[in-house]
Amino acid sequence: MNITKEIVKTRILDMNISKENNKWEWMKIAIYSMESSPYGWTKRNLMYSPFGLEVNKVKSFNDVESYIRSAIYHVYKTFPQEEIGELLNKIKEKI
Repeated sequence: MNITKEIVKTRILDMNISKENNKWEWMKIAIYSMESSPYGWTKRNLMYSPFGLEVNKVKSFNDVESYIRSAIYHVYKTFPQEEIGELLNKIKEKI
């Protein structure tokens, strides 16, 4: 049994993907807020990270997208669709 973990990131979103024998088994999203510092660095604060999503609960990739959107809209009323699309594309490459 070979268990690996990969992290897919955008500016505000992180998705942790756990794989067993190169097949994804579980994923968990983390949603952050961004805070710019006058000293040039940007601080990310964890806002929300719901329970993970198991592969046996997913019928199609639309379920993964629904999980992501539900978590995001728990924190933000509006969110850049481009960033959601970027995360989804990166996830498709990994799973």
